[in-house]
Amino acid sequence: MNFLKKIQQRPEKERKLILWITITIIGAMLLYLWWVLFKREVKEVLNGNTFEKIKFPSINLEEEYQERKVSFPFSEEEMKKIYEILTTDTPNKEDFLESSLGTDTENTSKNIKNEENK
Repeated sequence: MNFLKKIQQRPEKERKLILWITITIIGAMLLYLWWVLFKREVKEVLNGNTFEKIKFPSINLEEEYQERKVSFPFSEEEMKKIYEILTTDTPNKEDFLESSLGTDTENTSKNIKNEENK
């Protein structure tokens, strides 16, 4: 702490000079360290040792594909029926319910008609 108090008691010009000298010395040390490490990396690249140290992950694309593969709930024929129903102006709701849901279409169509009338 005495060191800081001594610096604080000096005139502002001297304190600025001390600051810039300290920054210059630290910067020079960092620059030297960077240069030494850079030279070492260049030597390793030139010797061909760089890629030997890197362990690349192994990727099995077949397993990735099988894990991400999603089964689609409808067959091609069902998709064509759904497309046909969706693209027509007045879809036949009874046919759709009968073919896709396999329910009693009379009761279901009555429920739909009752809901439409409300």
